[in-house]
Parts: sequence; structure tokens; C-alpha cells
Amino acid sequence: MLGGPPAVAVGCYQCHGSTIRVRPGGKFDPATWPNTGIGRINADGSWGSCSACHTRHRFSKAQAREPQTCGKCHLGPDHPQIEIYEESKHGILWEANKHRLNIERSTWTVGVDYTAAPTCATCHLSATPSQG
Repeated sequence: MLGGPPAVAVGCYQCHGSTIRVRPGGKFDPATWPNTGIGRINADGSWGSCSACHTRHRFSKAQAREPQTCGKCHLGPDHPQIEIYEESKHGILWEANKHRLNIERSTWTVGVDYTAAPTCATCHLSATPSQG
């Protein structure tokens, strides 16, 4: 998958990531590293990159729950999700009620910890009453 056109390297891999390879001697292959994509496959077989959603300076659940964090990658003509969300009833409710959404809580279950508005994380990252 690596070694494709430059648009793939600076476009797709920036957000999606790729498989990290390690060269003999234990150094990362510069063709696959650095790599902060959410879909990165790490050398140990684990998946993802924390810094895709969390900054390196403050590992904050609240920050990862904000729609703008998702909008860092999900924007523009090829991925217009943040624009669609911001103009939707959900996005309008977020703006009006974000101070009531308890995004700093360690748990964040819809209907328990918040009810005022859904965010991207409500469906894609958070727990529901039937999901721990």
C-alpha cells in the first residue's frame, strides 16, 4: 500500500495511517514513520495513534469528545462530515448546550452523563446504557 502517488502519502496516510515497519536493527522505516493516522497499524500489531485525537500536551477525553477534534480530518469536499454536522440540528444543539454536556467526566454515557446534544463521539466513541 505504501509507495503510491504523492497525494496518497500526504492525503490518505495523514489521517488514515499505514502499517509501521521496523528495519533490521530495530529502527523505524522512514517510509512508514512518523505516522499519526487513526488507522495506523503499529509494529507490535496494535492499532491506532492516540495523537490522532488527543494532543501530545494534554491527554484529554473532553478534547476527543469535541466535534472540532473530528473535524480536523473530516472536512472539505472529500470528507464533509464536520460541515454537515455543524449545520445539522445536532451541531446546533451542541453549540447551544455544550456547557451542559459534561465532557470532562471520566464516564460519558448518553442518557446518564449527558442528554442535551449528540456529538460525533456519542455514536462513534462513547458508551450507551447497553454498552460498557
